[in-house]
Amino acid sequence: MMYTDDFDGIVVPTKNGTTRYVVGTAPDKTLNTVSDCNNLLRDIINCKPVKDYYYLTLSPDQWAQLCVAMDVGRDSQRAIDKFQKIGEINYNYGDSLYIYGLLNAFYLQQEAVKTIYEFIFEKELKFSILYPNVDEIKKYRNDVCHATNRKQGKEQIIMSPPTVTKHGFDYLKYTTSDGKRKVDTIHVDIDDCIAKQANDIKDILCKICKKILLSISPDVQKEYLESWSQAMKAL
Repeated sequence: MMYTDDFDGIVVPTKNGTTRYVVGTAPDKTLNTVSDCNNLLRDIINCKPVKDYYYLTLSPDQWAQLCVAMDVGRDSQRAIDKFQKIGEINYNYGDSLYIYGLLNAFYLQQEAVKTIYEFIFEKELKFSILYPNVDEIKKYRNDVCHATNRKQGKEQIIMSPPTVTKHGFDYLKYTTSDGKRKVDTIHVDIDDCIAKQANDIKDILCKICKKILLSISPDVQKEYLESWSQAMKAL
């Protein structure tokens, strides 16, 4: 049995070796990845009653912000997935671009889910308290991507070229205290960052989805979200 890409139905093999398309028998979807959670959230928001509610409740700017946040969350995850598929990188050939890009993809994803969370829960999402791993990744990004003017110029940061690989790197943080220069070496485990960010972003997205679903009747869920029925039970 082969599923179609858009999940509107399935392609079923017949006895004579051909196939036939069966409409309305979409396979159950899963919530194994961040992209799965992004897709569920988008489908929930696009349920007519939900869309109508937020479209009327939020200001035009807020509604646009919510929509953009969902797009940025999707696009940043695609960028993270793309990074994982590249081969080994070489700092001396300009491949630091991949590191800067990945760190900024982390940051964009964090800000996107934070925006969505705060619209849905109507309260601030504090990564430092609820998701310290995400907060740590954000600090790496802020260090490396604000290298020349970190903390109003009190810190200067540079990647250590010999240490840069696809899986991690060191950066040097220079500071001055009591007239003395100090340097700290900080290691970033890229594989660990990707895994921790994915785990926490999935958790946030699932909480958002669960919060909205609590306001949707079973009939509406069946009409708009039937293919997610098994996955939603795990929320």
